[in-house]
This record gives sequence, structure tokens and C-alpha cells, in this order.
Amino acid sequence: MMLESAETTSRETLLQVDDLRIEFRIGGKWRAATRNIDFELKADETLALVGESGCGKSITCRSILGLVDGPGARTKGSIKFKGQELVGLPDRKFQHIRGQDVAMIFQEPQTALNPVMRVGDQISEAITSHMQVSSAEARRRTLELMESVRIPAPEQRYRAYPHQFSGGMRQRVVIAMALACQPSVLLADEPTTALDVTIQAQVLSELRELRERNQMSVIFITHSMGVVAAVADRVAVMYAGEVVEIAQVATIFEEPRHPYTQALLHSIPSVESDKEELQVIPGQVPSIANFPEACRFADRCPHVMPRCRQEAPPRFQVGSTEVRCWLYDVDTVEAGQ
Repeated sequence: MMLESAETTSRETLLQVDDLRIEFRIGGKWRAATRNIDFELKADETLALVGESGCGKSITCRSILGLVDGPGARTKGSIKFKGQELVGLPDRKFQHIRGQDVAMIFQEPQTALNPVMRVGDQISEAITSHMQVSSAEARRRTLELMESVRIPAPEQRYRAYPHQFSGGMRQRVVIAMALACQPSVLLADEPTTALDVTIQAQVLSELRELRERNQMSVIFITHSMGVVAAVADRVAVMYAGEVVEIAQVATIFEEPRHPYTQALLHSIPSVESDKEELQVIPGQVPSIANFPEACRFADRCPHVMPRCRQEAPPRFQVGSTEVRCWLYDVDTVEAGQ
């Protein structure tokens, strides 16, 4: 099993999330979309958040930027950036953090960009909103950013509109906007989902290069285990609004602990397999209105025990892996509970 190196454990913790719970008011009741969200992000590290669509990956990252709370939504728990508590932080103070210290690449560039505003002006605005620079300096930096994300002919493309760019080029514009103020933490919400395989590989490669060049830490949201293998140092696996397993990327692939992680990996198609049918995870993810208070994976788990339906499992440390599953409680397994 791969253990964290001394270098990794000694790095500064930039982001610490503890017992994060995001609730929405549905039918007159507060429903927990996420619970038991615990993870940390260290300097110069990429953490992948992986899980099925709707498992809470995006709203977890949006909560880090204070973009969830409002009428019918609230955040509980703790999110600390460099020791500063973000939960409950007034919006005027959040403005100094968003974009400048923590930035986000949103999932769909077509909706993230203003269709009636020139691309160069949108990137420049991301600079001038956080830095006291002249318009000429903002333009110079914008052209540098466009070149760094490999947008060809930046002088000509500066005055183009989003609809004049391909999907891959629009994604590069969104990445340039996120990098405008050289943030310490970058939140990338499935930035390659709408791209074809070739462009996806190019964007992933460029993100890796930009992360190393700018010494950023990245939280990369994805549902693709192939992308996880390509970009991540550590992986947090989410299911139905919970982080069920966290481990080094090699450990996740070699020794997955949680039954959901195991099922997720088994469902990946392989050209080396002789099986004619794809393996699927039986059942369905429960809706937010029907989330059980006990283990949320119990109805789909092949190893379910009576206790799984009675009580939510705590976090167990198994080697270098953190996992929420009663299979790793010796007393529960021995008693057949």
C-alpha cells in the first residue's frame, strides 16, 4: 500500500473542510444534500472529487466560494482557508477571496462567459476587479494569459466574442479568467466534460503544466476515473452527499476499501476484459428527500449488515486510507451486526 511521503505530510494545509453540511429547504423541511464532508487540500497538490452525477461534488466546491447560501439554502460546519473561517463570512469579505485567492473553472464555458462581451475584456475584467492596474497593463496581462493557455493569435482573438470560439477554446478562456490573479487554490468543476477526447487530453495536460508553473493547489471535480488517474495526487470518493473514502490515487486503484469505490472501479469498461456485459451498480441513488440517516449506500451494497441500516458509520483509518464503512469496525463484523 502506498503511504503518504514525509514531503506530502509536511506541506502547508491551504484548505481544511470539517463536517460540512449543506442543506436545502424542500417541502417546508431542511434536507441535508451533503453531510460528513471532511477533507484537506495541501500546497501544490491536486485532490480529485469523484462520484456519480448529483453526489454533491459541485455544491461542495461552490460552498468553498460562498456561492450556496441564500433563500432556501444554508451551510453548516467549517471551511478554513489558510486558517480563516469561510462559513458565515460576510459577502464583502468573500469578494477579496473569490478570484484572487480561490478561483473556479465552471463546468460549462458557454454559460460561464458573457455572450455580448468580448473575450479579452472578460479576462481583463477578472484582473481589474482584484488588482489596481491600468487598462494597458490589464490588456498586457490578458494577452499573456491567453498565450499561456495556448489560445492562438491572442492579439486577434482578444476582440472576438465567445460564439466565435470552439468549445475547447472557450474552455481555455474560462481557465485564463480563473488564473488571472494567480490564485493559491483552483476549483475545476468537470472542465473537460463537454470536450471531445483529443481536446480533453490537451486541456488536462495544459492544466497540469499551469498548476506546476504557478504552484497552485487544485480540487478537480470529475465522474471519470480515467481523468482521476491522469491528474490527481489524492482522491476523495463521494456518494449521495458524503465523502466515503479518501486515499492516495495509487491506493484507490490498487486497494479500494469502500464497497462503492470497488463497484465504481469494476464498472469501468476495459478492452482487456472478456466480459460481454458492463458491470453496473444495482439500484439507484436515493433522492435528497429520502436520504437515510444511516449508511446511504446500504440498499445497493453487497456487504450490507443490520447495523448499516441503523447507524451512519464513522470515519475509520485503514492504513493510509480514510473510509466510512462498518466493514472496518472489528466489533461490528465479529458480531455480525
